[in-house]
Amino acid sequence: MMSSALFALAGCDSDAPAGDASDTSSGGDVASDSVAPGDVTPQDTDGVNPNDPLQGGNGVFGTVDGTEYGFTDVVSWQTVASVNNGALKAYSNEDTGLDDTSVWTMSMTAAVGTHACAPAGAGATIRLGIGALNVGKTFYDTSGAGGACSITVTKVSRYHVEGTFTATLVDTAGVVLGTVSDGFFRKAIPDGGGQTLQPGQTGGSFVLDGVTHHYQTASTLAYDTFAGVVLSPADPAQPGFPVGIQIHTVPNAVGTYPCGHGEPYRNLNIWFYWGEEYYLAGYRAAEDGQGPAGSSCSVTVTQVGTIIPGGINAATGYEGTFEGTFEGTFVADEGKPPFVVTDGRFRFVGK
Repeated sequence: MMSSALFALAGCDSDAPAGDASDTSSGGDVASDSVAPGDVTPQDTDGVNPNDPLQGGNGVFGTVDGTEYGFTDVVSWQTVASVNNGALKAYSNEDTGLDDTSVWTMSMTAAVGTHACAPAGAGATIRLGIGALNVGKTFYDTSGAGGACSITVTKVSRYHVEGTFTATLVDTAGVVLGTVSDGFFRKAIPDGGGQTLQPGQTGGSFVLDGVTHHYQTASTLAYDTFAGVVLSPADPAQPGFPVGIQIHTVPNAVGTYPCGHGEPYRNLNIWFYWGEEYYLAGYRAAEDGQGPAGSSCSVTVTQVGTIIPGGINAATGYEGTFEGTFEGTFVADEGKPPFVVTDGRFRFVGK
C-alpha cells in the first residue's frame, strides 16, 4: 500500500494519447448523448465548488483509507458508441514516460445517472494503478471478488463528463486496498478559443457541433507542386493537440477541390485529430483517393504563394500566403459517430 499521496491539484491536463490503441475500453466518442452537445458546453463548470477536490480542473480524485490519489496530468474521455460505454483515464506523470505512471481508469455508462458495478467486471468498473510499470505497477480494481463501486454521472456530452463515485478496491488475489467514499471526476474539453480566424491572422478555425474552435499555429505541407497546411492548437489541453488538422496535397492554385482530387497516390485528403482519434476524409496513397465510407471534404483555395523547390518530389519551403476554407465529414473507426466540420478556415504565411 502506498504510504504517500500522488496528488497535484494544479496539474495540466492534456489529451495526449493515454493507453494502448488496442484497449477497447477507450475508443470513440459518445454516439447517443443523454445530454445534447449544445446543452453542456465546454465551459459549463457552474463555477468552482468549494468542495471540489479538483478545483474546477480535469482529473480523478479519491481518498483510499486516508491516502489521497488525485491524478490530473493527462486526462482523456472516450466512449464506445455501440454500447454507449465511456472510459475516463487520469494519469500522474510523477515517473518518466506515459506508460510509467500511476493511473485511475473508469468505465461507465455514458449517461446521467447512478451506475453500479456488475459482477466479473461487466458494466461499470474502477481501476487504480499505482507505481511505475517498468518496475512493477500494482493494480487494484472493483471487478474482483470483494470489489464494488457506484458511479454517479452528473454531466455528460461529447465534450464533458463529470460526477462522483464510491468504491472498494481489491487486487487480483482479493486483498482489499481500501474503500473510497469521496471519489470525484471531471473531463471538460475547452473550445480552443472560440474565435473565427480573422483577416491577417495565421492559423485556422472551424465549427464542430455548433462550437467554434481556433487553432493558433500553421505550418506548410508543401511538396513537389502541391500545397498544404497543418493547423495546430497551442494549448495541450485542447482535444486536437498536438496534431490538429492536416490538409494534404492541395493544388497550389485558386479553386475548389474535393477530397480525392488528383492523381493516384497524390490525392487531396484531410486528417482531423480529435480526442486521441484520427478522423479522415480522403486518402492520399490510394488509386481512387476515396477515404473511409461516409467521409467527404472540400477545400477552397482563395490565395496562393510560391513553392520553393527542393530535391526530387520535395520542397524547401513556401513563400507567400496560402489560405482558404474547408469543410468535411470525417470518419474514424467503424462504430464511432462521424465529425461534421463546417466553416473551416486556414491561413499560412511563408517567408
